[in-house]
Amino acid sequence: MRCAPPVQMTCGRDGGWMLAVVLVHALSAASLAGWLAAHLAPGTSPGWAAMSALAAAALVWRHQRDMPAHSLAWDGREWLLDGHPVQLSLMMAGPSWALARARVTARGVVTWLPVRLSRCGAPPHLARAALHAHG
Repeated sequence: MRCAPPVQMTCGRDGGWMLAVVLVHALSAASLAGWLAAHLAPGTSPGWAAMSALAAAALVWRHQRDMPAHSLAWDGREWLLDGHPVQLSLMMAGPSWALARARVTARGVVTWLPVRLSRCGAPPHLARAALHAHG
């Protein structure tokens, strides 16, 4: 079996991914605040849930906005994330996107990498082939 050709792509910064992360955090903050308000102070207005959701969304959006873009490369033998060897696992994939998990082998640090195949800087078919064959 042949390996996928070498490919280099940019990943880690995607508006759709950032929006999904913000929405998940906002909804969990709202449900937690609503549950606490209903159990600790019955009859309180649902304003606490809305304020918690807005606060969580603002904090998470600020954090996501400052996340750096990463350079992910397949050199034919191993994956490199910003020049460091990683173990890459493809977690989910759609027709135009992928979500990979990279574990830096030297330190054991895990990074989640959203990849928009049409905007990653590599031909989409090569990026998809490398991610599916070696991810």
